[in-house]
Amino acid sequence: MHAIVKELRGKLADARINNIYQLDAKTLLLKLHKVNEAPLMLVIEAGRRIHLTSYTLEKPKSPPAFCMTLRKYLPGAWISAIEQYEFERIAIFHIQTKTGMMHLILELFGEGNIILTGGKSDILQALFFKRMRDRNIVRNEIYQYPPSGGKNPFKVTRDELDAALKAAGETDVVRCIVRFLGVGGVYGEELLQRANVEKNKHANQLTSSEVDAIYASLQSLLAAITPEKLEPCITLDDAGGFVDVVPVKLKRYENCKLQPYASFSEALDEFYVRVTAAEKAVAGINIGQFKRESERLKRMIADQEHALQEDDRKTQRDKHLGDTIYAHFSDLQVLLDKFSSAHREGRNISAVAAEVLEAKKNRQNTRSTL
Repeated sequence: MHAIVKELRGKLADARINNIYQLDAKTLLLKLHKVNEAPLMLVIEAGRRIHLTSYTLEKPKSPPAFCMTLRKYLPGAWISAIEQYEFERIAIFHIQTKTGMMHLILELFGEGNIILTGGKSDILQALFFKRMRDRNIVRNEIYQYPPSGGKNPFKVTRDELDAALKAAGETDVVRCIVRFLGVGGVYGEELLQRANVEKNKHANQLTSSEVDAIYASLQSLLAAITPEKLEPCITLDDAGGFVDVVPVKLKRYENCKLQPYASFSEALDEFYVRVTAAEKAVAGINIGQFKRESERLKRMIADQEHALQEDDRKTQRDKHLGDTIYAHFSDLQVLLDKFSSAHREGRNISAVAAEVLEAKKNRQNTRSTL
């Protein structure tokens, strides 16, 4: 958030809002114009992203109520400034309208939200109205910022960091860093990698030199988050798939393929166009149809397995018959010869069979006697 807000600050200052579109439940597209410059298209999505886009995005024919309210207040207004609240995931657009100053607030934490407030910070409209334990997003109430997610890294001192780490006790140092500074796990681990400190080490076991190294890596990373020093890129996996998009090169990705961009906004644009397209493709899949097809295939496999088992039983039976015939081959040959002879002589086959059975019975009796 810090990187993109600083990058967009100069590009959006004094831009006129020509129109507003709501692309889906959480995404707005603002069409902006600056004197003697090509139109700018700004995407803001609650809970997720903010960047300019060079792509033509599909716009719904009928704007939702939230969009209609924004069109009532903002078209023709000017963006006087954009800022980040402290080091939180909150961007604030200061907008000069015909009736006075208004603010469009983008929240990227949690499920996210987009709120329009008047000059006195009174809430005029919101993407999501809700009452919460620590604040309310309710029409006509004063907008309140959420409790801080951590200490502003730009304002933290080395001693404050040291005290926080010692107070964390046996908590893993990476967890302590994330909680204390309110940064994500990726950047918490990045600080420790740059400082060459094991992330699972207990915070109260850190040496003074390790705390110095962590603080130095924090200052180094913060110094890189300026428009002049940014090295925006998309991290790729071995197959060329998108893994992450970052404003500066991170040590955790030093062995990965990197796709650099001229600006962080361009990198975000490319990353989210690909990700959003993939999400829409997945959303368009008929899950019910796949389940039905899955069940059909399962039944087919079960039938085939049953058929294979039946074939196996038949094979075993035929093998047993074959073994039995082979074991009595001589007797069977004699029997066949008698049948053939009886047929030539015109004798009754049934009588011959009776003779054979009688002879077999006599042989068995003789064996029993012996």
